[in-house]
Amino acid sequence: MFLGNVFFLKELWHYGTIEIGLAMTVGPLCVVPSALVTGKYAGKHGHAKPFLVGGLLYAASAMIRLATLDFEANFLLLWLPTAILSGIGVGMIFPSLSSSATFDLPPTRYSIGSGVNNSIRQLGSVLGIAFAVLCVGSEGAHAASGFTALYSGLTAAAVVTALLGVHVSTASVQDRSTSPAAVTEVK
Repeated sequence: MFLGNVFFLKELWHYGTIEIGLAMTVGPLCVVPSALVTGKYAGKHGHAKPFLVGGLLYAASAMIRLATLDFEANFLLLWLPTAILSGIGVGMIFPSLSSSATFDLPPTRYSIGSGVNNSIRQLGSVLGIAFAVLCVGSEGAHAASGFTALYSGLTAAAVVTALLGVHVSTASVQDRSTSPAAVTEVK
């Protein structure tokens, strides 16, 4: 996502380095408040809805970018709304991925589970970068067709994340603390 967006701003909108840097800050600035609110929600209600909503918000941002590839560069009308949507979506998905991956692990296995989760996330990042470079990173691949492939792939990945995330079953923190398994572990 990030690398593809840098290529998009550079190659299609012809932004300079400082403009790209400033434009790229919008999404990450939205991640923090989104993650904080989502973490509290997931602690009370589980992770399924944040996965669904976050995945669909991110998919919507990629679809909007896909539908507006041929439009003139317009930060306020085109970049800002999609960056906000993707930032909120990512803020809902990433913390939920980390906490749900280690949700049911006993305390003695938490660090191993967290390490495996982070390793898989890093592998996904490598594959994502390879996909972005394949689509838009080679000479002559900066045409709209390369970005069409990139944003289509991002949309598909976000929808798959949303659909798979609906099946994540995590109980609220309160439900876990009063469950028979939790009571047994405390004894």
